Amino acid sequence: MREFGSVEEVIANADKVKRAAYREGLKGHAADALLSKQLVTLRRDVPVRLDLDAIARREPDRPACHALFKELEFQGLAREFALQVEAAGGRARLLLESRGIETAVSSARAAGRVALAWC
Repeated sequence: MREFGSVEEVIANADKVKRAAYREGLKGHAADALLSKQLVTLRRDVPVRLDLDAIARREPDRPACHALFKELEFQGLAREFALQVEAAGGRARLLLESRGIETAVSSARAAGRVALAWC
């Protein structure tokens, strides 16, 4: 079928296809083939605005993630995001990046107190 080129050309020349099963498939499913082509065709005429600030990496909303993962029954992820517990009258946070740790240390020094939990 490579001899005909595009999907449209293959469909237009379906009667010339030697194998009966292919020929009948083309005739019977021409609309499906055209729809499939339309669905996988990337449109390049659509204006796209790229806002780099909007897609910048941010810390996740841990309580919202935990609730979603619990609802979806993603047990491992739910446990990972469950570290938002009330502790010592404040909210506990899991700190994974040096910037967050440095901020927390500064806040703890300013407050004069800190609570730590080991998991």
